[in-house]
Amino acid sequence: MDAMCVAPGDYNNDGRLDIYLSNIATGGKLLTNQSNGDECVVIENAEETMVAMSGGIGWGSVFVDVNNDGWEDLYVSGMLISNDQYSSQLFVNDGLGAFSEDDFGFVGDTVRSFNNAIGDIDNDGQMEIMVINSAGFNSQLWKAEKPDANWLKVNLEGTVSNRDGIGAWISLYTEDNEQTRYTTCGNGFMGQNSENIHFGLADLEAIDSLTVTWPTGHIDRYYDIQASQILKSIEGETNNGIVNIDSDINIISDIGEHDNFESEINIYPNPFEDFIIIESSLQISDLRMYDMQGRLVSQQKENVISTIGLNSGLYTLVIIDGKQKTETRKIIKL
Repeated sequence: MDAMCVAPGDYNNDGRLDIYLSNIATGGKLLTNQSNGDECVVIENAEETMVAMSGGIGWGSVFVDVNNDGWEDLYVSGMLISNDQYSSQLFVNDGLGAFSEDDFGFVGDTVRSFNNAIGDIDNDGQMEIMVINSAGFNSQLWKAEKPDANWLKVNLEGTVSNRDGIGAWISLYTEDNEQTRYTTCGNGFMGQNSENIHFGLADLEAIDSLTVTWPTGHIDRYYDIQASQILKSIEGETNNGIVNIDSDINIISDIGEHDNFESEINIYPNPFEDFIIIESSLQISDLRMYDMQGRLVSQQKENVISTIGLNSGLYTLVIIDGKQKTETRKIIKL
């Protein structure tokens, strides 16, 4: 086949990553992962799930939950300029293992386009789709009407893993559903989605738990998370700042320099009341403090941080040096 892009997503919420391949008019392919343990089993079922887009010429594709119902839909950019044949198309997930075609107000989405990206530009929890069209056609920003549904966005920050958490797995658990996301540094065809990982929650006001499995193999776990917020996840923060590296993982970095950075940091007083001081012989480019809900409460370069006005409790201090190496410490306000 003449595949134009590879789009990963867990459209059936079974915890296994599936792949959509866009194609020429013979139709795209949906590779559904049915692996079990060590046995790798993948079936192709684009026709059965109604996403083949036969007759169209698909390019950039992306899985996105456009209506926040907890099931990832699929948007495919197309290069045919037509009202009668497939141009671009949104396929809406029915939550039963198949999709249906829905315009969702996409009037005029019939021009030649090759790539797209998703994000929440106005931070209302509703994902938008940005489509880049070919010369002669304006780019398009598609925004569905805000549904009466909840959501959660997760923002990752690696400490031993890469800073953006690329290659991490995020699993969200509710009473009757599981959603899985895998973070990448690109999507579809020449696209880059928002760094905030989005989950639709329908009418749920909270989720039972969420796990982040980092490229190091370390797992951070969160419980009883309120819906409709951005959860900041810093690698190691649920384990007192300690990152447990899987024995099968080889960390390729300048370990000696990283260890030196850690040993050169002195933080006092800890526990603290009205201020905290960070001393280091190495250059510090940024200091960030987060509360246990992942909210940024302080960001500065000066080594004396005023903590007047902050509530008592546990905080995460992220220290970044001039080479963007990161060290995370747990600190306590009395």
